[in-house]
Amino acid sequence: MPGVRLETVQVSDAGWSCGMATDEGEKAAYATFSVSQDPAVIEGIRKSQGFNGHGFDATHTLSDCAGKATYFAMEPGLRYTESLATGAPAPSDLFNAFTKEARAKFGCPTP
Repeated sequence: MPGVRLETVQVSDAGWSCGMATDEGEKAAYATFSVSQDPAVIEGIRKSQGFNGHGFDATHTLSDCAGKATYFAMEPGLRYTESLATGAPAPSDLFNAFTKEARAKFGCPTP
């Protein structure tokens, strides 16, 4: 994400999450990237309304990675969405860059 000034990362045995922001406060553009292999999370996702077998949309997907169901998600914040008019990369481009790196780490096949 361009212009990142703040980054927070949370890691557990079954998940990883990273929030990035361009600054502090309500005017900051931000996005959150997450990966989960937690069986309870995966089961909930599969039972969720709107789940289509592969995810929900272009930035919420489920893959098989090294034999484990793995969920990838990205949530752009409102200010990030507003920054698209000033040349910020499209959410799909950010998600593709994120999943390319994450898939390599988690042993996922290349789409």
